[in-house]
Amino acid sequence: MIMEAQESKEKKTREEKEIKNKRKMDKKRAKNQKKYEKCVAKGEEYASKKKMIMEAQESKEKKTREEKEIRNKRKMDKKKAMNQKKYEKCVAKGEECESKKKMIMEAQESKEKKTREEKEIKNKRKMDKKKAMNQKKYEKCVAKGDEYESKQKRKEEIKSLQEKNISEANQSKQSKQKAQESTGKGKVKTNKVHVKRLPEASEFDGKGKPRGNETKLNEKLKSKEFKENIVTGEAKPVNRPKLMDYVRSLVGCILNRH
Repeated sequence: MIMEAQESKEKKTREEKEIKNKRKMDKKRAKNQKKYEKCVAKGEEYASKKKMIMEAQESKEKKTREEKEIRNKRKMDKKKAMNQKKYEKCVAKGEECESKKKMIMEAQESKEKKTREEKEIKNKRKMDKKKAMNQKKYEKCVAKGDEYESKQKRKEEIKSLQEKNISEANQSKQSKQKAQESTGKGKVKTNKVHVKRLPEASEFDGKGKPRGNETKLNEKLKSKEFKENIVTGEAKPVNRPKLMDYVRSLVGCILNRH
């Protein structure tokens, strides 16, 4: 009986203890549940607050970004407007500079053209003057050539007349010598020959009187050596230049000089 009472007591104590522990555990669980619920509520509130903070921060950042973009856009627009103005100003200055440069170039080209034309006119006048001078010189040379040719022709005519007179004198002398030899009278004279000379046209002074050249030529004709050369035929022939050779040499000299 004691054992049963003791077991019953122990069983009762154990049951009470289990009930007590169960109540304690339920209480603890309830407390933990409350804490959990409280923590969950706090977590939800925190999450909500955090979400609100994040949303506010995002909104603020978005607003700041938009304001920054607007500010940057305005700044860029202002910069573009300034650059456009500078570009237009530079274009205007460039056009003005180009216009001035074009005007300067046109003025310079006009000046160069005028100078070139004046130089060409001056050279043309110089060439015309030179041609006129050469023409005058050529005409003068041609006139001198004609004069020289007429003089040469006159000299040749005079020479032919002189030779004719000399041959006639020689024939007359030979006939006289033959007549004297045949008759045996008189002596042959070889130191005196009378030659009739015609004065040249250049030796007249315009009044029909010969100049001093005639006296010199007469003295030469009267000299013994000249008469002997004429009589014996030992006089050397004279090669006189022709008119065309003279004119050609004169024209060539003028052309080479100029």
